[in-house]
Amino acid sequence: CCWLFRTALSTKTDLISGTPLERAILWSLASSSSILKCLDFPCNIRVRFHCKEVRKARIFPGDSIVLDDEVSNNIQNLKKNTLYYCDEGQESIQPANNTNDSDLRGQTSHPLGDIFFRTEEGELVVIDATSTPYSKMKKKRADAKKFADLWRTFPPEAVTGLMMIFFNPLENEKPSKVSEECNQLLYVLGDDAREMLGGLVQCMAWYG
Repeated sequence: CCWLFRTALSTKTDLISGTPLERAILWSLASSSSILKCLDFPCNIRVRFHCKEVRKARIFPGDSIVLDDEVSNNIQNLKKNTLYYCDEGQESIQPANNTNDSDLRGQTSHPLGDIFFRTEEGELVVIDATSTPYSKMKKKRADAKKFADLWRTFPPEAVTGLMMIFFNPLENEKPSKVSEECNQLLYVLGDDAREMLGGLVQCMAWYG
């Protein structure tokens, strides 16, 4: 994670791939969960997760939010105790069930989720890192609701649930909260997000 974060800070050729914010969240979650064997989010939400490995993967094969057999299989093949991140640039990207790191170069952007993992109970947690203010998240909210609606009609087997998190550490944001329109969506905003980043909050200076 340290190397990924350093690379994100020093590379300006492909900002959609491995932004400093995404890598800072990845590093923070991996470090915290490897020690505590859980992650505590605002609104009294705790998930049991013990990170033992960080890997590159992809839930959606393209840039559209769908929940077909392929996506369902990708989710089911996510290993517990593994924290996944999605590279969206020209580096190699692999589905969760693909062990060949050289496959699928130059994938399109991932439509929902920069980081994801399976909890001890088998729930899927999808984290979307964003510098978009809460008041302008209309499209992101619509994307999350679409995936939640698809999930209700075609839930992947052996996956106990879905939680989506929009993570935005901008200052002067609204308090963190569970979405009123979709109870599977949690907003981690402002001070709460910055607190979770800990010492890595300095990376926010990169955004000016």
